[in-house]
Amino acid sequence: MLVGTSILVFGAVISKIVGAVYRIFLANIVGGEGIGMYQLIMSVYSFLVVLVTSGIPLAISKLIADCNANDKQSHKSKIIKLSMLFLAIISILLSIILILGAEKIAVLQGNPEIKKSYFAIAPALFFVSMIAVYKGYFQGECIFTPTAISQIVEQVFKVGVGLAFALIFVESGIMQAIFYAVIAISISEVITFIYLLFVYAKHKKKEQQNCCDEKSTKILQNVISTTLPITLAGLAIPLSMFVDSFLVINMLKANYSTEIATTMYGIQSGVVNSLMNIPTILSFSLATAIMPNLTTNSKNVYECGQKLGVSSKIILLIVLPCVLGGAMFSREIIAAIYGNSLQVEGLDSLKLASELLAISSVSMLYIGFVQIFSISLQAFDKKYVTLKNIFVAIIIKIVFEVAFLSTNYLNIYALAIANVLCYMVAMLLDLFSLKKCVDFFVSGRDLLKIIFSTLFSMCIIYVLQLLAFGRFWIVVSVLVGVVAYVISLFVFNVFNEHEKHLLFNRKLK
Repeated sequence: MLVGTSILVFGAVISKIVGAVYRIFLANIVGGEGIGMYQLIMSVYSFLVVLVTSGIPLAISKLIADCNANDKQSHKSKIIKLSMLFLAIISILLSIILILGAEKIAVLQGNPEIKKSYFAIAPALFFVSMIAVYKGYFQGECIFTPTAISQIVEQVFKVGVGLAFALIFVESGIMQAIFYAVIAISISEVITFIYLLFVYAKHKKKEQQNCCDEKSTKILQNVISTTLPITLAGLAIPLSMFVDSFLVINMLKANYSTEIATTMYGIQSGVVNSLMNIPTILSFSLATAIMPNLTTNSKNVYECGQKLGVSSKIILLIVLPCVLGGAMFSREIIAAIYGNSLQVEGLDSLKLASELLAISSVSMLYIGFVQIFSISLQAFDKKYVTLKNIFVAIIIKIVFEVAFLSTNYLNIYALAIANVLCYMVAMLLDLFSLKKCVDFFVSGRDLLKIIFSTLFSMCIIYVLQLLAFGRFWIVVSVLVGVVAYVISLFVFNVFNEHEKHLLFNRKLK
């Protein structure tokens, strides 16, 4: 099981890294306004994908595992067929709604030009829903490699075809480049579906095919009842992005043109968020890895507390340098990665992007802890608590945006501040909820060691920046700073022997 979890985590991490890097390259090709348009489309698409598929792999994997445990092999094929039929109907209906409502959605988002791109991405919903069913089947059979490979295949084709199309068609205009980059998503989903279909057909030949006497309605009820709470939890962040896509540009247009408002939105949602996603991928991996341990040992409160304490310390190790580095060297980072590609007339995009990154960097700390705390609450069977907490945080975020987005003195900065506020509230609410289940902490001495190591590495980067030898010198400075940071952690012996044992062994002595 440990190997299976490792394979899934590896596939998810590679997929997320490729996805984050893709947005960086795409922004360099289509600029700030182009990535703003792309993010508008993706916010609607991501919301619909979660609506259709969130929780489906887990629900189906549980039903398939139950069939194996109770010797009901004949039920598995019926579960897959019914799930596919059910999701096919929903996904096709949503695709039709998206196509028919494309013009209205684009107008409501404040950018009518993106209408055509919704036609290009609508077919992907069907294939994504079918992919979710296959992933659930393979996870239920404890065959994890197809899921991991499919995640990588999906991202590789999206990135390869998407960037190629963007480079070819950008000469015809930004909108054409975005349209074909969106088509690449549909192409990647089709290819991923074909791969999983082939693997499933190959595996199915080995199974015995018998008649299943269980009612179809009962099977569907099992799928829906298992999926519903997971779907609701998964909808929280995509719903927030979905609301932002309709809110932000329209409110910014009170003071700016559509072009500048879209560029501002693109810089925050596509440029800054892509950079922030890279370090939080590591905390996501840790959250995924800790889940089985906490679930298995949820009754052993002391051991869970120990593991959560170590996990919290690792989160601090990962994100604290990123927070401080993002705040101190935001201008150098943005200049090195994007150069002048974000510039539009009437807006200092480099200054804006660097200031937004400096503000948004703070939220990396809260995101890291939210990932750990929310997954821990689920392990203690408190999934509705974390759901309530994130929805409270999102309501506060939206209220703040409505109050300040249209003001001259905050404008797009209100979105960055609202995101920080959202994750801070979610983290605090999760922390209070989790403390009722288990006691855990990071000692003051260890916290000081991490802070000192972080400051030491930042000082080295700062001194090296004084000797700047060009646009990409920040990369060299950061690499040297990372080495200094790791050495400092080893010198201070941040993890004691007991914690090392928890990290690298399954059982405590």
